[in-house]
Amino acid sequence: MIWCVMGRFIVFSNSTVFVSNNNLKCHECPNYSLNQINDIEYRPTTCNNETTTINMKLLENRPSGVTMAIYSIDLQLSYSLDSYGLPSYIEVIVGENEPERYELEDEVVNDECSDCVKNKEITYSPPYGQIGREIQFRGLGNIVCISKIEVIQFFTIEALNIIDYYPVLGPIEGGTYITFIGSNFNSKEQYYCLINGIKIESEKINEQQRSCITPKNKNQSQIEIQLFSENFPLTALTNVTFDYYDVLFESARIYKDNEGSNQQIEVCGKGIIKSNNIECLISSQGINETRVGGIYLNEECVLCFYNTEGITTPIEIIILLNGQNKSNSVILRINQKITYGIIILIVLTILIIILITIGMFIVIYRIYNKRKKDNIKGWININELYLNNKISIKTKSVIWMVSWKGVKFVLKDQMIDNSNEFEQIKENIKTIKEIRHPCIIQYFGYSIEYPHLYLLMEFMPKHSLFNVLHSNLKIIPIATKFRIINEISKGLAYLHDLNPPIVHGNLNSNNVLVEQNYSIKLSDICLGFNLSLNDSIPWKAPEVLTGNKPTTKSDIYSFGIILWEIITNQIPFDDIDLKDDLILNIVLGQRPPLINSIPVPCKELLLSCWKINTERLISIDEIVMKVESWKNTQF
Repeated sequence: MIWCVMGRFIVFSNSTVFVSNNNLKCHECPNYSLNQINDIEYRPTTCNNETTTINMKLLENRPSGVTMAIYSIDLQLSYSLDSYGLPSYIEVIVGENEPERYELEDEVVNDECSDCVKNKEITYSPPYGQIGREIQFRGLGNIVCISKIEVIQFFTIEALNIIDYYPVLGPIEGGTYITFIGSNFNSKEQYYCLINGIKIESEKINEQQRSCITPKNKNQSQIEIQLFSENFPLTALTNVTFDYYDVLFESARIYKDNEGSNQQIEVCGKGIIKSNNIECLISSQGINETRVGGIYLNEECVLCFYNTEGITTPIEIIILLNGQNKSNSVILRINQKITYGIIILIVLTILIIILITIGMFIVIYRIYNKRKKDNIKGWININELYLNNKISIKTKSVIWMVSWKGVKFVLKDQMIDNSNEFEQIKENIKTIKEIRHPCIIQYFGYSIEYPHLYLLMEFMPKHSLFNVLHSNLKIIPIATKFRIINEISKGLAYLHDLNPPIVHGNLNSNNVLVEQNYSIKLSDICLGFNLSLNDSIPWKAPEVLTGNKPTTKSDIYSFGIILWEIITNQIPFDDIDLKDDLILNIVLGQRPPLINSIPVPCKELLLSCWKINTERLISIDEIVMKVESWKNTQF
């Protein structure tokens, strides 16, 4: 087709057979109508002065699942331009997307069409997932004569992408529900798992999750599992591994500390394999079942965090090696040596002391009663730990490397500002001790002795991500950086997807801990005490700096700062020394600079994370999918 465009007015002109050197002037375009050659090509035969926009239908029978498209547009055109006039543009619009504008001419000529027809090639790609059925061309500016438009379409179909799965192990008896988390699940398709040659129909949990039940297996071994549908061949998917175990627990004993107090329960047997999601079910005579955490010790034993003090009846212990499937039960018989005579003597002694000191006790009760309540007994006796050395010192906390039962751990000594925070902290501790995720630090014990809160955590050899990034010891490859970013987003997604969601509240590179292989784990999940801003201002969201409580949205902002820090290897806002100046600048909208070395997809994600609170609409699940899509991208 030919357009003659003046201002916003388009005239169809020229004949179906276009001669490239016809020297036509735009006002000499003969009066011919438009003729459609095929679905993607138009040429004119007459003139029509009643429209300014041309609509072209795109491929109607394109394949399902198309999420991205590229349109190669070849324009044959001639043009004239007033020396004092505006440039000529063509706007390209697909579906409901915003118009994309392209300038046509490359030089200024007189008020007549150029002597020859030129080719103008345009490559247009609409946003991800916004693929329309119609493309529009709209002329803007001065006079333009277009004799032909040809559109070649390229489509991208994204196959199923498995992001994560759990659990990674189960008993040989089968019956383990394996949950697959991924993107691009087709809601209209039935998916299957191929396990040891057996095709098993999966169950839909939601749009991003499917689950399969494992069949029986002959012996303890590692196998491969494939998730597929009839429309996606197995070769297109990534295989995942699954460990079958054949475990038999035979005995249990009480571990006692140096003071002789009953503490954890050690359960031993055969066929135990390493797991990060061990849980223990403890019950007495089949009632009062309690679920507690556990850790893998070796190929013979696991440790259950359960205090047996005061229990006199036998207890039944069942191990969930993968956090889901129950093992055989083991009975632990507890021999309490205390007698009723000793109990009566202790009670009488306490009553006498109370009667003698009743007056003083009333005064002490009024002053210190609340603080006495603040001393609760936790999982770990602090006196049992051996302090090796200090790892770091902050405004309100000290981090120690300690040894317990010959294993290295990290002990955090956090100062509590006031006793009013205590009730909230107790509730939050109940929550964090249930957290089990590969990208979140595991908490093994706690104790509160006001004003100190002690937390016993997993030891990470490389310490913090901040130290790794800024120690100048070794350059981290870009692929490793993307893996670190991916694991941070997965850990944060786990917290935000809980019901109710858990807000980290203190996310910064000092609280991202690193292992030898550069795997990471999030630590310092906010327990409810007031945190000092001095150590983490550069990572705080503007609304938090102005006094609002942390939310999942403020966690998204902090993630964006860490993303910038990883990509650039720079400390955020390192050029601003004064705390008050830094807070004011962040609240007023200053963000770290988007330097040229930052890849474009990273810049786009950073801008989404750094918006003001009311406009920060991106969720952590969307971030996980965006970061996951960077795996095979060359930057």
